[in-house]
Amino acid sequence: MIDNDQHPNGPPSAEQLKETFIALVSDDLLTPLAAIRAGAELIAKIGVLGPHALVVRQCLATILEATTRLTSMVEDLLDISRIEDGSFPVAARPISLEEFLPELLTRLAIPLEGRQLELAVERGLPLAWADPVLLERVIRNLVTTAIRHSPVGEKVLVTIRVAAGEILASVNDRGAGIAAEHLPGALAKLRRPPAGGLGLCLYITKRAVEALGGQIQVLSEPGLGCTFSFSLPRAPPASCKG
Repeated sequence: MIDNDQHPNGPPSAEQLKETFIALVSDDLLTPLAAIRAGAELIAKIGVLGPHALVVRQCLATILEATTRLTSMVEDLLDISRIEDGSFPVAARPISLEEFLPELLTRLAIPLEGRQLELAVERGLPLAWADPVLLERVIRNLVTTAIRHSPVGEKVLVTIRVAAGEILASVNDRGAGIAAEHLPGALAKLRRPPAGGLGLCLYITKRAVEALGGQIQVLSEPGLGCTFSFSLPRAPPASCKG
């Protein structure tokens, strides 16, 4: 039975109950996932795996890869829940994208697997007003997605410029693109992409951009790739002093 005293605006909706359930279950899943990963890593380090060492190591590698992916998905679900209920901490500050982005892309060391990554930042760019943790999440998600969908040998281009008074960042790939019927839902929550999965990566990117005070859109033409563009607010003048 729902206690309405705890809900002054009336009983929670089915969507709110679902979000609460997802957050609680996701949080509980992290502990066993960490234990599974730690156990697999420990077995791999022991080194004494018997006569079937090769098979055991292959199995351990599969376990580690699967737990890493599942942990990332659970963390995405938790972050989505926190962003949507306003409990995700956003600590915006002035950021020089001319300095932030080259350092970030170098530090992330995203596997290119035969693709090229190019960064073009407009000179004299004003300071952005953003949370560096959320901004890193956005850039990492978009660049990783672009690389994953680009043919080997093609280039992924990240551009930063000023447009209509805002700072505009774009990530362009030369992959297969998104079919017209899938384009309206490309950033939708828990969509089912043609390639499978839950579509968490792009949805959390969308919500992260919105939490930063910007907007995101995707343009695509089948066979010519995709361009994801998002805006960021300029840093307030007072925050840039001193």
